[in-house]
Amino acid sequence: MTKKDLFRIIIKLFGLLMFVKSLIIFLGQFGLFTSYGDWGGFPILLFLLSLVLVCGIIVLLVFFPDIIINIFRLDKGFDDEEISIRDINARRLIEFGVFIVGGLFILNCFAPLLVTIGYAIHALLDRQQQSFVPENLANSALYIHIVELCAGILTLSNYRSIAGFILSKNKANEA
Repeated sequence: MTKKDLFRIIIKLFGLLMFVKSLIIFLGQFGLFTSYGDWGGFPILLFLLSLVLVCGIIVLLVFFPDIIINIFRLDKGFDDEEISIRDINARRLIEFGVFIVGGLFILNCFAPLLVTIGYAIHALLDRQQQSFVPENLANSALYIHIVELCAGILTLSNYRSIAGFILSKNKANEA
């Protein structure tokens, strides 16, 4: 495997992750537009423009990663061209994957958690003024972000055990 092949895989995986996250966000936005009546032309135009832009970026990432590699010269400046993967076995690969998933859990929920905590503090300190976010929505978002953060921390701290569990289930299914 060459360095360029590794960057192709990473860029394509990032594009697929972006597709899944964008799909969830755009479905929620579409539901908001359809359920709350007439928004006028500008928000819908902005929604369609962002949809086209994100779809273009996803197509670029998934189907044309060589363009990004060439623009940023990601395959230049390495001592050797090949990546040695002789010491990688299935257990290490699964451990690495579980570690990455746990890290993504933490990275994806940490900033929204801080924002939600800020909204909660603002609502507690300023009872006379209306809060930025309705209280029931802020509380449910806060709980969801805390659960996601705990899931990420538990995944990161137990990635070896989780990989062993996945391998044992795989061996049980093969038998």
